[in-house]
Amino acid sequence: MIRRDSFATEKKVIGTTMRTSQTKSPYPASAFKSITCGLVVCLAAMLPLHVRASDEEAAWRISNISGLVRYTAHGTVVHGHKFGFVKMAGRCNVDLLWLTWSSFNPEVMKLVGSEVTFLIDVDGTTFKIGVNLDSTSTLIPFTTIALFTNFVAGPDFIELLSLGEKIGITISGPARELFDLPHDEFSLAGFAVARQKAKKACDDKWASNVAPLVFGSLEFPFDFFSD
Repeated sequence: MIRRDSFATEKKVIGTTMRTSQTKSPYPASAFKSITCGLVVCLAAMLPLHVRASDEEAAWRISNISGLVRYTAHGTVVHGHKFGFVKMAGRCNVDLLWLTWSSFNPEVMKLVGSEVTFLIDVDGTTFKIGVNLDSTSTLIPFTTIALFTNFVAGPDFIELLSLGEKIGITISGPARELFDLPHDEFSLAGFAVARQKAKKACDDKWASNVAPLVFGSLEFPFDFFSD
């Protein structure tokens, strides 16, 4: 059974969290493998590990991973951090959060399947959301990469991002102590355009009779993702 919790600020719905008794990732294993492999390249090239990315490097990028259309931006504190969303064929109006974060503390892996609280700041508009820590990877020596997802952005959240200049994300609550750098910022320049392009790429997949993504054993109701 899935429970959906709404998070709101000033009476505006920000998004919904999808929760289930099972913790199996809704993404194919190859999807997370691809993202973590990319992070290996990004993080290994950083001297020191935590550096500030240029505005150009923080530009939004669109990619296809295992049937998903993903659009993301790099962090400005840690280049390897990524914030963005994924769209799925047949459910192209849905924006499912994709947030990756690094930690030197292996205890982070114990949080898999649990909800982590994030403080969001979009140009001074602040609110909290709860996001599931879906899975982790340790492809990088002494570094754990965590993938946070299962949060569907609501229309008001998308509007904030589309009109904003930057988003600040801070890990809050008990989980904060497990991340050496719990805060990062991401440029929103180009977000609206990237989202439109991701939507078109997703629609093209659907028009090409690409089968909608099957969410493993989570059994999400189809109408929750309907356009």
